[in-house]
Amino acid sequence: MSSDDFEELVRSLGDEVWVHSARCQIWKANHQNCCGCPSELGCGKVARMALMTLHSICYKPSSFEDYQKMHQRIIELQDKILKAKTSEELRAIPDI
Repeated sequence: MSSDDFEELVRSLGDEVWVHSARCQIWKANHQNCCGCPSELGCGKVARMALMTLHSICYKPSSFEDYQKMHQRIIELQDKILKAKTSEELRAIPDI
């Protein structure tokens, strides 16, 4: 999946995603970071999903069983990411 696909998925679940938009640029021009932005949760979900995909591509499984465990872990974490209701809840989800 591409980051555009992640953005579309996150939006389809009801979260705003402003990443790389004019609204995002305006927010960044007036604030030091994304904290408090109405799109903070949605953009955070997109970023976490993209990062997880990158990590999984770089992962070198030691066996087929190891691959299956890693794949299951990714599914579990993606589900948690997409279900997160707050930025704090999203940040509490561990990396792979």
